[in-house]
Amino acid sequence: MNSILAQSHQNIEVLIADDGSIDRTKKLIDGYSDERIKRFHNTENIGNVRTRNKLFAEATGSYYCIQDADDWSDSERLKKQLNLIQENNLDGCLCGIKKIRDDKEVPHASTHYFMPATIMIKSDVYKSIGGIPELLERIVAEDNYWISLIKEKFNIGKLDEALYYHRSNPNSLTNSFSLEILTAVPLIAELKRQRKTTGTDWVEQGNHEQIQQFKSNLIQDKNWLQGALLIKSLNLSKSDKVLSKQVFKKAIKVNKYRVLFLRMFWIGIKEGLFFGA
Repeated sequence: MNSILAQSHQNIEVLIADDGSIDRTKKLIDGYSDERIKRFHNTENIGNVRTRNKLFAEATGSYYCIQDADDWSDSERLKKQLNLIQENNLDGCLCGIKKIRDDKEVPHASTHYFMPATIMIKSDVYKSIGGIPELLERIVAEDNYWISLIKEKFNIGKLDEALYYHRSNPNSLTNSFSLEILTAVPLIAELKRQRKTTGTDWVEQGNHEQIQQFKSNLIQDKNWLQGALLIKSLNLSKSDKVLSKQVFKKAIKVNKYRVLFLRMFWIGIKEGLFFGA
């Protein structure tokens, strides 16, 4: 909240909701006296997707953006994103991130990675696309699916500057590396393929069972699963060697005799990605 209230672009409204927490969150939020804050607390926990949609529906500004609870923004974030949109006649834009762990910046982490929470869009984009589909709640793909819909219909740019600080919490949902997390990218690709070929997809049809079956089939495919884990491990190797090793160990357990595994294992040793200094 402090990072948003301290933005150099001051003409904002800050919509926030405590999602039925049992700690001091609600009390802390209510302790702010800034007139730009609008509170829409939930009396019970309804989840991230429903809460975000609730706040989107209450927003009155010309541009919408997101600030996740664990993260914070550079004081120039909103100003620079707004300028990029207006100067280039865009419908929205994403910005780069900096990874934070234990309140320290993760060294060598890419600042060119764009995550859904960094999005800023015109209000007309939201009115056209609507909110995030509640069917995808906690599938770890809801934001990416929503962004993919927006990108298909609107001109979304990228500000190649890290203005969003993402706190990497090993115990959080998106960093626990449950096997289901690996299915997010192929699931989004499959849904996009469906829309392109048939004009609709499982989400629009409300077909939760088919989504779960798709994910289950991937996880049960040992060849795909090991490959996905190895790729994830290699992607992490330059920015987070500790996490990279953890994911690599998961890959070993899937099938340590596969040729692909041996090849990737040799590359890892050769490049010093897993057992180097």
